[in-house]
Amino acid sequence: MAKSATAKKQKTENKGWSERLSQFARKAAYASPIYSAMLNGQVPNHLQQTPRDAFAGDINIGNLIMRGIFPLAGKDHPAQTKGHTITLWRAPLMQQAFDELHSFAWLRHLHAVGGNAARQTARQLLEDWFASHGTWEEKSWAPGLIGERLTAWLSQYAFFGSSADDHFRHQFFQSLMRQLRHLVRIYEDQTDGPARIAAVKGMLFSARALGDDYLDFPQIVIELQDAIHRQILADGCYYQRSPALQAQILQDLIEIRSLFTYAQMPLPEGLGEAIAAMARALRHLRHGDGGLALFHGAFEDNADFLDLLLVSANIKGKAGDILEESGWHRLQTGRSLLILDAGFAPSNPETRHQSPLAIEFSSGRERIIVNCGSGITTADNWIEACRSPAAHSTLSLRDYLPAETYSIQTERKSGEGQIWLSAQSDAYRGAGISHTRQIYANAAGDDIRGEDTITRQIAANTQEPIEFTIRFHLHPKIQSIEAQNSVILRTSGGAGWRLRMSGGKLGLENSVYLGQKGQVQKTKQIVISGELLGDSATVKWAIQKESKK
Repeated sequence: MAKSATAKKQKTENKGWSERLSQFARKAAYASPIYSAMLNGQVPNHLQQTPRDAFAGDINIGNLIMRGIFPLAGKDHPAQTKGHTITLWRAPLMQQAFDELHSFAWLRHLHAVGGNAARQTARQLLEDWFASHGTWEEKSWAPGLIGERLTAWLSQYAFFGSSADDHFRHQFFQSLMRQLRHLVRIYEDQTDGPARIAAVKGMLFSARALGDDYLDFPQIVIELQDAIHRQILADGCYYQRSPALQAQILQDLIEIRSLFTYAQMPLPEGLGEAIAAMARALRHLRHGDGGLALFHGAFEDNADFLDLLLVSANIKGKAGDILEESGWHRLQTGRSLLILDAGFAPSNPETRHQSPLAIEFSSGRERIIVNCGSGITTADNWIEACRSPAAHSTLSLRDYLPAETYSIQTERKSGEGQIWLSAQSDAYRGAGISHTRQIYANAAGDDIRGEDTITRQIAANTQEPIEFTIRFHLHPKIQSIEAQNSVILRTSGGAGWRLRMSGGKLGLENSVYLGQKGQVQKTKQIVISGELLGDSATVKWAIQKESKK
């Protein structure tokens, strides 16, 4: 048995080395002058068709860019022009800010400003990029990012390119074709997840704009249908279970739909259905303020743009109570909303947060109990911290982390406006523990009660004590005061709530909130700690609205 395990480990390590060597060889090849020359070839001098952008830009953001300021991932970045190259192209940016800059999606904001000055600004920025990123680079030529960039360039070409001189157009088409040739070579083997859909989108836009001589349009449509089939679950949720990716992929599919509708072509089979299902699922993952629930790398995000996505999807009706396949539950009664994560762990470690049975709670447009959010737009040291169980409103065990894969069983009942939900997770099976979270919401939405039970799977007389913590992170706008076995909560709108508990030691501690891009805000967390000594331990809690006196 030990020999078999050792051999398996050695095989895994050998595979890892092989993949790393393969990646190293590919990067060396792509960076070589020979490969760069291979990307040269026939260059068109015009577009056969000019696609349109499915979304209008923001004139306020466009005016900022005109002044040399790029709003990226929640922060303003000065361009600082030097000669013909802006330093921002080479600035050390967090990955999301880098992707936003190099995607050129911000061209739509310059288009919203309109006029000659905005066109000249767009052309100058494009020429700067041609000069600084004309050959392959690992980050700026990532396949998904190329797909986004080609889409932006082609859908805004009528704005910045149709009146440009021959010199600019030659540079533009030369850069476009080099990137497209590289993308066509690599996307099949080197893209997955969101990057694959972005790459396919870019190729679809390129095929329609350039004509049949350059790409096989029907084959790319098949690639799109395959990506939809593999990545969109039956309940409409994106398979990585991130609300942020839910919105991103829905936007991608709406942009692809616009390509077909503008060209008066029938939609590919499954595209319209995928958009409708994803829109319904996105509605499920929003709070009363219109922003996203903070699970698996999501931010609150722009509620107005999320509204626009749903309007563009043309789907009406309320959010459903359950996303069965992805495991999301909404408990909405009165003005209160509780969202619980009872789904599988996402497979992508870059977006996966360790948050089995985590909850968020809001009343009307006011968030009360939250998760900490995502560190991907602030600093690297926040990224892993925000993925940990301690950054979520759920259970964590000392010295143990949730398994990479786990299952959750749920039971739900409702009647007369009341909802009861029970969810049991085996995420801590490595510690020999199961976690059951039961939640009840009354019809008025002013009395939410919960019960967390931690149960040993092996008799206690052979086990060491296990320390556990149950956290409820508070939104930064919530004021909190600790009282006897309870915490009094006051919203910015003046509403009063109280969290009561039994079965553990209650504390009010410092926390952080990274639910808005580029910001780290101080806040508080309610902490219930205890120790599992016997076969099980139960913590009871309630979130109840205080009556006005």
